[in-house]
Amino acid sequence: MTTENHSQTPLDLARYLVDLNMNQDQVAQKWLEFLITIEAGLAVASAFLLRPGEGNTARSLPPGALVLVAAFGIIVAIALTWIVVRERKWQGLYAGLFNEIPGCHGKVFPVERGNIGPVGNQPLDRISQIIIGLGAFIVASWIVVIVSVWRGWLTTA
Repeated sequence: MTTENHSQTPLDLARYLVDLNMNQDQVAQKWLEFLITIEAGLAVASAFLLRPGEGNTARSLPPGALVLVAAFGIIVAIALTWIVVRERKWQGLYAGLFNEIPGCHGKVFPVERGNIGPVGNQPLDRISQIIIGLGAFIVASWIVVIVSVWRGWLTTA
């Protein structure tokens, strides 16, 4: 039986952190794709619920169905936006750790990108800010749907 030396050189650690950062980027992209796919499906479901019935007359629609779709859209938008931003913060952590390796400072990642503190304390990068804006827009859109259904339901009652 042989024993191997498992010590890592700074270069090995740097490669590992770059790989981790690339993997986190792919994970964040997949979560963002998932968010867009679900929200698009919910928008199609809403359009289906709002489509006219026979002879261009409005179908009798239980207002709760559309409100339920919109509420689910809000929950999904908030949850998946949070997940994507968290994945981006992990990327920041890995970038900060990489920049701390002697000889690597600023060679791959911008110096202001990430720090070596807890993941929750990582700064929001520009992409995270855009994703938060997208999530807020989606939530606001679903709120408009809920208010419109509520107002329409109250005026017909």
